[in-house]
Amino acid sequence: MRDEETAHRELLNECVSYFRNRSGFERAFAKMKEKWRSYESIRGTADLTSLSEAERTHLGGFFGKVLPQDRFRFRLASFEEQLQTTRYAGIRLEELLEAYFDEPLQSRKMEQAKRIEEQDTFFAQLRADAEQTGSPAASAWVAQLQEAGYARLLRQFECEEDCRDAVRSVSGALSVIERLKEPESIPLSVLAMDLCSDPHGFDRDSARSRLLLKALEFRMQREPVHSAEEQLALYIDCHLRPDDISSYTVMQGIRLMENGVFHPAYEGFLQKMEYCLVSLSQLRTVTSALPVRNTVFIIENQMVYSRLCSECRDASLICTSGQLKTASLLLIDLLCQSDAEIFYSGDIDPEGMLIAQNVITRSHGKIRPWRMGEEEYLKSCSESLISDSRLRMLDKLRDPVLKKTAESVRIIRKAGYQERLLDDLISDIRLAG
Repeated sequence: MRDEETAHRELLNECVSYFRNRSGFERAFAKMKEKWRSYESIRGTADLTSLSEAERTHLGGFFGKVLPQDRFRFRLASFEEQLQTTRYAGIRLEELLEAYFDEPLQSRKMEQAKRIEEQDTFFAQLRADAEQTGSPAASAWVAQLQEAGYARLLRQFECEEDCRDAVRSVSGALSVIERLKEPESIPLSVLAMDLCSDPHGFDRDSARSRLLLKALEFRMQREPVHSAEEQLALYIDCHLRPDDISSYTVMQGIRLMENGVFHPAYEGFLQKMEYCLVSLSQLRTVTSALPVRNTVFIIENQMVYSRLCSECRDASLICTSGQLKTASLLLIDLLCQSDAEIFYSGDIDPEGMLIAQNVITRSHGKIRPWRMGEEEYLKSCSESLISDSRLRMLDKLRDPVLKKTAESVRIIRKAGYQERLLDDLISDIRLAG
């Protein structure tokens, strides 16, 4: 029996060498392997087009026929039958394919089953890791990760172990957050050092940071964030302290209270009638904001704001500097708790109008659009044309005033800028007292 096995193995090796040493069989073997992967048996037809001279010579010699140059088709069963007429009779095509490619044959169905098994094992390990943190939030987050797609998750990392390590660190972050008591918070760099042994472990734009962001969205049941400010706001809501100096707002004529008393630093700016920058970190301990006048004006444009401050030094003014920073939103939220009337004015273009709507919506009607109607649009029109893609942004508007203005913007297709409304803005502020 052993002699027969040895003889068969030697014959198989010789057969493999025969076909490997003849380049005309290379594509035919690749086609036969793919057919086996589809059917898990010697079924189907191999189809070769644009045959080379080597293929016509070697395959033609094997099948005993002259092959056309354009196309040749053969059944796998025919190949095996023809093999049995040669000195390699007794060798099955399946074992020849395995020996030729020097690997076990794997059908697509078998590979898929193996991938599913590997995924199940991988996520079972992740769930076990999360359970060790003792955090229900971490366990719930990891439990739904598999639904989000194993391959998509893994592609963010160099290898499976890196991915598992990142998920462990994010699970740990959720556990830490869950244990924090109001008003406790933790610096993001400290959290990263503890969980990743690297203070930059959760730095923005890294795969680990993106994973943390998704976990925080899941924990807070939030829609995906799209801007740096939305991300910063989510961190703050989860009691994480990232860089809170780059987020700032500019204000004039507003008093900030801390522990029941007016903050002395900002009282100094009030006395000098000057505007000042307030960072997010400085706003953290502020409990309320009160305007010196009963009306607050919020302006998007920095240059316009600077002019208004110089003309109306005793007015209560805020500058958001375009896209809303978290510091601006926090100050606006505090002012909305007061009895003040609040107005917002921005450029009358798709981006500016959407920012205005975000402010108005956030305030639940407390803030009203200021000088952003049809009349002001016509007066502030520039030569700057608005593209079709930008005009489509206007479809998102819901505020009645802004929706009405948008009708004119769609027709005229030009942006309206605050600079052309300076005199009107100044007049409004002075009339408000």
